[in-house]
Amino acid sequence: MFRRAVDLLRRLRSLVVGDMTYALKKQGVNLGENIFIGMDVIIDPSFPWLITICDDCTLTSRTIILAHDASTKRHLGYTKVGTVFIGKRTFVGMGSVILPGVHIGENVIIGAGSVITKDIPDNSLVVGNPGRIIGPTDVYITRYRGILENSLTFDESWTLEGGVNSEKRQAMYKVLEDRKPNKVAFVR
Repeated sequence: MFRRAVDLLRRLRSLVVGDMTYALKKQGVNLGENIFIGMDVIIDPSFPWLITICDDCTLTSRTIILAHDASTKRHLGYTKVGTVFIGKRTFVGMGSVILPGVHIGENVIIGAGSVITKDIPDNSLVVGNPGRIIGPTDVYITRYRGILENSLTFDESWTLEGGVNSEKRQAMYKVLEDRKPNKVAFVR
């Protein structure tokens, strides 16, 4: 029963995201293929045609992408505007803000809560407010690929979408609590 409810929710979400991407394209956002848009993402409703999001990007929940900044409007009578470009295979962490006039390259990972105020080159790992590059994406991925080989992993049945039950939730919590000081594992 729970599995059917999760399947129904997954289908509804795909319809909503499909509707969202359709609406964004209709407003002028240049969207590539295979884009994930999380809950409560805001893509500038005033100047959406100034935004490009390329293939295979992930915009996690509460990401904000702005193509305008009205802070000058009352003083100058004008609003600043600028294009936003997000390159292929970019991951934008939860609660991040991307400001107008920013070009983000390909294969970029932006950590949760980051504020992107300047251009980011390809293959960069970025964190903070303001966002700063802390290393190359490929080094980060190689590091975690090595850690993954020797780590505890869970399959999809341990996720909400996979229908995780209360016993598995409790078991996952316990095993991660018992792994101190390294309390992380990986989920497919």
